[in-house]
Amino acid sequence: FAAPGTRVIEIMPAVRPDRWIRCAAAILGHVWHVLPCPVAEKDFVGVRVGGRYHPAEDFSYSVPLAALDAALD
Repeated sequence: FAAPGTRVIEIMPAVRPDRWIRCAAAILGHVWHVLPCPVAEKDFVGVRVGGRYHPAEDFSYSVPLAALDAALD
């Protein structure tokens, strides 16, 4: 892991917020930032698991590069 005080930027799809990296960063003394990425309706891909269809289980998204660039400054 990185040294305490290191800035961690998490790229996260907005439809699946999760906090485990945030918690790990806090425990390790890192400075956590999140870059939420929007997921368009057209980018959802359904999957069939155990005979059951899950319409929004998989998806794709793009990272807004201007926002990432700003987060790195």
